[in-house]
Amino acid sequence: MKYLRIFEKESDYTQYVGGGGDDYVTPHVALIKDNYDVKYQKYEPDYTNDYLTIEALEDEFNVTFTKNMPRSININNDTLYYSLDCNNWVELPFNTSTPYINAGDKIYFKGMLENASTNDSIGMFVISKRFNLSGNIMSMIFGDDAQGKTDLTGYNVNFQQLFQNTPVVNVSTNFLPATTLTEGCYNSMFYDCTSLVTAPELPATTLAPWCYTQMFEGCSSLVTAPELPATTLTENCYGGMFYNCTSLETAPELPATTLAPYCYSNMFDRCTSLTKAPELPATTLVESCYSGVFYGCTLLNYITMLATDISANSCLIDWVSGVSSTGTFVKNAAATWNVTGVTGIPSGWTIQLQ
Repeated sequence: MKYLRIFEKESDYTQYVGGGGDDYVTPHVALIKDNYDVKYQKYEPDYTNDYLTIEALEDEFNVTFTKNMPRSININNDTLYYSLDCNNWVELPFNTSTPYINAGDKIYFKGMLENASTNDSIGMFVISKRFNLSGNIMSMIFGDDAQGKTDLTGYNVNFQQLFQNTPVVNVSTNFLPATTLTEGCYNSMFYDCTSLVTAPELPATTLAPWCYTQMFEGCSSLVTAPELPATTLTENCYGGMFYNCTSLETAPELPATTLAPYCYSNMFDRCTSLTKAPELPATTLVESCYSGVFYGCTLLNYITMLATDISANSCLIDWVSGVSSTGTFVKNAAATWNVTGVTGIPSGWTIQLQ
């Protein structure tokens, strides 16, 4: 890459830049020898992907940020800022609102907010009109240094309930970049967001206790779940994650073969549009790992569950209560257990061996 270049004639410069010289970058300075003219192209960085961004989908839109739990006075930095252009930043005190904007306009947020304790969160957005989310959530705790941050260590429960009960519609895929999670970090984050259609990617492969618990509970417009690549699970990591997501038709793959207590407990409870369960490849079950996982999934008629050891306490309690009266159950050919009903293979279903 070259920032400085000399050209013989003005036409040489125009042709080179217009042709998109692949080793010429912005900003740049060029000297034209025949007239000693200097060309300077200013660099205008795009910071919009560095900050949590809220795009209004309706006119007369504003945002309030509130403390949703008691907070300690022992906090190093408790200040949140907003901007309408990523250049001019204004402090937003808790429980006050941003100026009104119109549909298509955006508000950017940054701060270095800290939770008062491991049972606390940084606060909640209060928003009454529809909006989209993009950018980077890490700007709420890392401010201007959010880019490239993927580790939430030391920020327990920081994003708990952050957008609860708001009419968010779409969340960009890279909105939650963290790959190192902490206990309860996204717990109930989009709880009862009934307008949510597009969920963000969740790239972490190693989970923390309660990290996704009830994250999308009550998101009744969500049709397709985000991919869940994690193979290292922890206690209650997915507990109630999609509870009462009544439009959910496509469940994510669940690749983990080693389970943790309560890991999938009530994960798809009352997902009344779900017809096919994700394959459950683990061969050894643990305490309450599948308890209530498909409870009330009235259309569910296909399950592949390959466990050979189901002796763990409450591992299958009510796991298929209320599913379709007929369906197909794919069972491990090596399994010797033969439990039927709501704590085993649904009554009336056809069994296939794999």
